[in-house]
Amino acid sequence: MNRALLSKRISSLLAEVSRLSNALCAMNTIDLQRYPENYELLSTDAALRAEQIACRILCFDYQAEALREVFGAQVDITSIDFAAYERMLLHQ
Repeated sequence: MNRALLSKRISSLLAEVSRLSNALCAMNTIDLQRYPENYELLSTDAALRAEQIACRILCFDYQAEALREVFGAQVDITSIDFAAYERMLLHQ
């Protein structure tokens, strides 16, 4: 995996975490008695965002096939070329 793609995916996750944090803060401050519908929307949004974040896996290429067999299409699996990673570590 190249660095640009990895950075793009990390940035995407950081943005999702930020949006999840905002939804949780809004849930924490909303007047539940006056705005129960808004609370329901916020809690659904937070749950969906948390699920989306949890359903991404970054692994080494030799692990990817086994993970795909276990999780199927439920999880977005991104793999890193282990040999390239090892070469990178050895040349530092």
